[in-house]
Amino acid sequence: RRFVPDTARFWAEPYPEFATDTPRSTTRQSADHRPLAARGGFESLGGLARRRQHSPATMAELKTFLFTDICGSVRLKSEMTGRSVTERDMAFIQTVLTPHRLRIEEGLKELGGRVVSTAGDGHFLVFENTIQAAQWSIAVQESHRDQPIATPSGERVEVRISIHVGVPQIDPADPDNFVGKSVDYAARLNDYATGRQILVSRSVMAILDDVGLEGIRLHLHGRRNLKGIGNVEVHELLYEPEGKPRPLRNEPKAHADHRQW
Repeated sequence: RRFVPDTARFWAEPYPEFATDTPRSTTRQSADHRPLAARGGFESLGGLARRRQHSPATMAELKTFLFTDICGSVRLKSEMTGRSVTERDMAFIQTVLTPHRLRIEEGLKELGGRVVSTAGDGHFLVFENTIQAAQWSIAVQESHRDQPIATPSGERVEVRISIHVGVPQIDPADPDNFVGKSVDYAARLNDYATGRQILVSRSVMAILDDVGLEGIRLHLHGRRNLKGIGNVEVHELLYEPEGKPRPLRNEPKAHADHRQW
């Protein structure tokens, strides 16, 4: 007796969508040479594309999230001239925060970014493009380096920046805001940064490394535990020709949980 393979069973069982209610049989039948899609064997490519076009997973677009913070802002406020806390806070706003915010806004729109929200002297931003987010970050740091904002003590104002790229979750209460793990990732990364640093996640590092952006280098600081995220790689974007990696904070900022974006 000659063995006839049960081809109907072979194709149907691994792919339930191909299966039919017709009983399987090893009886030889006349061949149907029509294309499989025409025989209803599988969904046409056009139909599959139309169905996937409206799938939530495929409609999600990657966004690059970025956080900035002025280092030692509480101490800087206490050094301001004034007879009261209110007067010293106003002096900080006029001499430090306002010129810093002007640097934040400079070139932001042209590079596809916008400020999502602010918290004190910190900024939460979103960019359409990771490369442009990195370029904007470098421009801000170079601006503070080349044209420093002076303080009463004579020290320079320093800024820390963190970047992560991920799938955005729109805030149900505010369509212009973002929430979710990708935002938390970028914010937690900033907690380990120090002055003049740009810290990036592994996903951002991979994009920058693949593009080969001129004038930058990337340094791996090892792994750090980001609260609510996990033990992840932390990379530093080095933007100065002879710049060396700067040390990270040994522990994340203690007051980070109290800041409301």
